[in-house]
Amino acid sequence: MRQHPPRKITVRMSTKKDGDHGNDKDVGVKGLIGRRRWLGSLTTAATVTIALPSFASNDIPFAFTSKAVCDPTVSVWKKNGRIIYLLGTAHISSSSAALAGQLVRDTLPKGVFVELDPKRVSGSGILSQKLNNESGGSFTRESKVIVPKISAVEGDGGLVLVSSSSSSSSSLSLSSSEDNSSPTTKPAKQNKDDNPIMKVAAAAVGNSIKGLYKRLDSAGFESGEEFVTAVKEGRKISADIILGDRDVELTLRRVTEGLVKTDLKAFLSSDSELERTLEGMALPMNSEVGAKLSGSSDVGKDLTDEQFREELTSFVETMKTKDNVRTVMGQLKRVAPFLYEALVSERDTYMATGLNGLNELESIVAVVGIAHADGIENSLQMNGWEANNLSCGKYR
Repeated sequence: MRQHPPRKITVRMSTKKDGDHGNDKDVGVKGLIGRRRWLGSLTTAATVTIALPSFASNDIPFAFTSKAVCDPTVSVWKKNGRIIYLLGTAHISSSSAALAGQLVRDTLPKGVFVELDPKRVSGSGILSQKLNNESGGSFTRESKVIVPKISAVEGDGGLVLVSSSSSSSSSLSLSSSEDNSSPTTKPAKQNKDDNPIMKVAAAAVGNSIKGLYKRLDSAGFESGEEFVTAVKEGRKISADIILGDRDVELTLRRVTEGLVKTDLKAFLSSDSELERTLEGMALPMNSEVGAKLSGSSDVGKDLTDEQFREELTSFVETMKTKDNVRTVMGQLKRVAPFLYEALVSERDTYMATGLNGLNELESIVAVVGIAHADGIENSLQMNGWEANNLSCGKYR
C-alpha cells in the first residue's frame, strides 16, 4: 500500500464571497418563469446535484485529513482496507472544479473515478478535447484507463462488476465493445427495443443536452471542468482513471422513456408540487436567465454573458447546498419517478457497483454530480462500506 509522504499543508482562506443574489424583490413573477424554464432544462439535462455526506463513528488509520477532505460535499468510506473519497459537484461550478483537484492532490489516490463513459470522452465535444489533449504537468507514466463492466445477476435484479477493460494510454478514448459477461450474468438494463422512433427521440434528448452545455460554455462557463481537473491531477501522480458511468446512449434512451411516462405539462405547470417547493425556497433566477439557459430566442436577448454568468453562478451556488438539493430531488422523485429513476437512481447503483468491485485499487477519489452522492452512499453502505467520522473541526 502506498504511504503518504510527510508534508506540510498550507491552507489559503479566500475572502471572496459567492455571487450576490441581488434584489430579492425581483423574484416574483420573473422568478416563477425563470424557475420553470430552468426546470425544463433540468428535465433533460439532469443538472441538479446533491451533497449528502454521512459519517459514522469508525476510524480509518490511513484516511488523510485536509480542508478539501473535510468539505461538506465530501464523504469518506472504508471497507476491507480500501478507502473512497466521494465528492459531489455542480457541473458548472468553478469551486467544485478547484475542490476536485485539491482532493486528488491531498489524498494521492490509486484511482480517480469520474462520472463519464467511453463514448462521452471519445467524441469531438469540448469536454472530450480537454480530457484527451491535456498536456499540463509532468507524468511519471501514462495512467491506465479502466472501464468497469457491470452486469445484472440472473434472478436477483442486482448488479455486479464482472470485469473491467483497461488500457495504458495518454488518451481517455477506450473501446468498450468487448463482451466479458459470464454465463450467469447479462448486461445491466439493456433495452432490446430497436424502435426507430425511440432512437430518434433519444437523439433529440441528447442534442438538447449538448445544446444546453454549448450555451453554457459559450457564455464562459467550464461545464464538466471538475472531471478535467481531477483527471489532470490523477495523471500527474500516475493514478488509474476510471470511466465509471453507464453508457450514455442507454441513459438517453431510458430518459426518453421516462419523459414519455411523465406528465410534463403538469410537472412544469406554475402550480405543480415541485414549482411550489422551488417558490417556497425563493431561489433567485429571473425569466431572462431561465430563457437563455433553455435556448429561448424571444426572451433574454438583452442579458449579457457576464450578467448571465453572475446570476446563474449565484443560483447554482445557492442551489447546491445539501438542504436545498435534497428537497428538490425528493420532490422530483415524487412527481416524476420514471424520470428520476432514469436520470439518477439507476446510475447511482451502476456507479456504486463499479466503485465497490474495484478491489485492486485501495484508494479512490470519486468525482460525481452532486445528485448522485446520496444514492451512491446508500448503495455502498448496503455493500458493507462504513462511513468515517474525521476530525475536521479546525477546517470548518
